[in-house]
Amino acid sequence: MRRLFTCRLHCGRPSTALAWALAALLSFPALSAAEEGGETVTAESIRDLIIRLNKEYNYIGEELKKLEESVREFPATILNISVVNRDPLLRIVSLEVLDNKRPLMSHIYTDRENEALHMGGRHQFYLDETSTGPHQLKVLLVWSTGGAGKRAAREGRSDTQVNITVKPGVEHFIEFNPVRAGGTVVIRHHKTTYSAL
Repeated sequence: MRRLFTCRLHCGRPSTALAWALAALLSFPALSAAEEGGETVTAESIRDLIIRLNKEYNYIGEELKKLEESVREFPATILNISVVNRDPLLRIVSLEVLDNKRPLMSHIYTDRENEALHMGGRHQFYLDETSTGPHQLKVLLVWSTGGAGKRAAREGRSDTQVNITVKPGVEHFIEFNPVRAGGTVVIRHHKTTYSAL
């Protein structure tokens, strides 16, 4: 009997523990340990349960695969917002963008980030998929003049509003550029789109 249940694994050593456990389970025709509602769980009912669960697992796997393929084929609808500032005397303290009166993104700028912007850098402020339809973007800017490391000569707040209509499969690029104008700062913006369709 021992020879029938001995199996050889990778290194040629016999593995009999698993074989004995399997033989013990198969030698009992009914398992009376788990009873629900007066029904006895048998080896046959366990096999039926395993077969049913395997079919359900395969069905769910196929449905998930179909869903993943449909998502991959759908064109991306992206909102891409960046910030530039070439004026060394203008320091961005913070920037906040609201989308349809809901907070979208906010950022507090450090001296190092302002220096990078002054040297020609661009801050990738926001990049994510967005919903289709009309969007009203309100930009709130807190600024100071005087440059990095210097005491601010003047501080203030500025805001602007940008309206866009987002269509499926279109990437919307918006660039905000604060510019000194007299005693205040205005936020200029440039927007363009790219269609993936």
